[in-house]
This record gives sequence, C-alpha cells and structure tokens, in this order.
Amino acid sequence: GTSRDMAGKEDRHSGRTGEMDRAALDFLAAGESEREAIVLKSEELLENVGTYVSVMKGVAREGTGFLQQEAERVRQKLRGVSGEDARRLRRHLNIIAAFGKVSSDA
Repeated sequence: GTSRDMAGKEDRHSGRTGEMDRAALDFLAAGESEREAIVLKSEELLENVGTYVSVMKGVAREGTGFLQQEAERVRQKLRGVSGEDARRLRRHLNIIAAFGKVSSDA
C-alpha cells in the first residue's frame, strides 16, 4: 500500500467517527428537555441494530427458514403483551420482515 491508500482508508474511517462526533456535539448543544428525547431515540436505534444483527446471525446459522421461526416466536410473544413491550416486538417483527421472507402482520 502506498501512502495514498493509507490516507484513503483514514478518511473513510474518520467519516464514520465524524458522524458520531457531530451527533455528540448536537447532543451537547441541545437543551435539557431535548436531551432526554435524543437518548430515547438513540436507545431505540441501538436496540434496532441489535435486532438486525441477531436476525442476521440466525440466518447465517440456520438459513432463511430462521426468519419464519423467529417471526412466529415474536408473534406468540405479542399475544400476551401491550404498551412498550408490544411496540418493541412489532419493531422486531418489522425488522424480520425487512429481510423479505415474512409478513410484518402481528
């Protein structure tokens, strides 16, 4: 690798962390009341990413049949819950459906 290749890699990397740096500055610039909302939104985003990763792991391990089984498991859980738990499970179902093999209907 030439030094130019290294610089290219460096730039791509700093682009990613740059995004987080900007988010951190926006967070600090936000008022007290906005911060709570930003934290909640970020936690939801983190949870969604975690769900994506776990679905990907399942498919990598067991093939696309995993999607149907996982969707069924989530639907069964949904029957007994409401409120925030139900919202979380619906998001989980939407994420599974994003892989294209299952419906997001509860």
